[in-house]
Amino acid sequence: MYLRNVLAASVSGIVCLGASISAASAQGYNWTGFSFYGGVGGQILDGDVSVNDKTRYGYKQECEYTSSGTPTALLCIDIPLLSVLNTNKVFSALDGDPGVFGTVGVAGDVEATPGVVIGAFADIDFSNTDANFSGASSSTIKSLDIYGKELFNLSSTTSVSGSMEVDYTYTFGGRIGVLTLNRQALLYLLGGYTRLELDGAAATVQNAVDLSILGGTISTGFSGNRISVNLPDNFDGYTVGVGTQVKLTQGFSVKLEGRYSGFESKSVSYSGRSRDVTRDKTWLGCGHWGVSKCNRRITKLTESSGTINVDPEIWSGRILLSLDF
Repeated sequence: MYLRNVLAASVSGIVCLGASISAASAQGYNWTGFSFYGGVGGQILDGDVSVNDKTRYGYKQECEYTSSGTPTALLCIDIPLLSVLNTNKVFSALDGDPGVFGTVGVAGDVEATPGVVIGAFADIDFSNTDANFSGASSSTIKSLDIYGKELFNLSSTTSVSGSMEVDYTYTFGGRIGVLTLNRQALLYLLGGYTRLELDGAAATVQNAVDLSILGGTISTGFSGNRISVNLPDNFDGYTVGVGTQVKLTQGFSVKLEGRYSGFESKSVSYSGRSRDVTRDKTWLGCGHWGVSKCNRRITKLTESSGTINVDPEIWSGRILLSLDF
């Protein structure tokens, strides 16, 4: 909204500037030829990031007795590996701050019919505009009751965070417009192909889990996977926009443009594995049934895999000085 308001105000200013030049002088302006232009602008990196995560949690308990004895089933129970697959989907918007960029380009135009100009252009924008993203999704998995108690209750959270920074974009396109203000100003539409290059785009996917066994008889929180992922660093897309160009002299003019650039969605896969081990030396029943000491060893394995999908877009406004031949 900010860029659109600035664009509207600037268009009005340039048109008023053009109106101050005499109509007699404007009648002689030629719009067929080549030009070189450069300028500055402001832009916002916008869009969405989503994660489809599949994490398999494995839990195992082993009991270790340090002296002879006859443990009962209720003292320290060996539990074979339990395997639980959990799926979380995380969505986040790209939260970009307004950034400044510089641009240079070349163009060629022809007045195809009186009052109608068509042309082609190519330009490149240099920027360090960045955007951050973060989001999380939680879920709970419970087992069937065994002897009136839950076998396990697993609460997990998948979170994603990261950032990306625009390095440069280049655009090849065309425009078509109509002359106004006695041929002094050109109002036009533009469109074309755009390539976005990013610098250091990366994300971190983290899984955290809290596990309760046998209705809370055994309860522990484990750290989760923390996986670093390099995101795609280039995107192909399109640009559409509107603009106005006002002749200051036959050889110089000013352009003001507003553009929207949308890019293809790209996905990148990730995977990772971690292990946590806990040993508890004070377990119910130790010292009974001839057991002088027992250890409980809890092992959790986490295997995560999934995809991160990135769908960027850029809103921009720019003011340009053109050298016309």
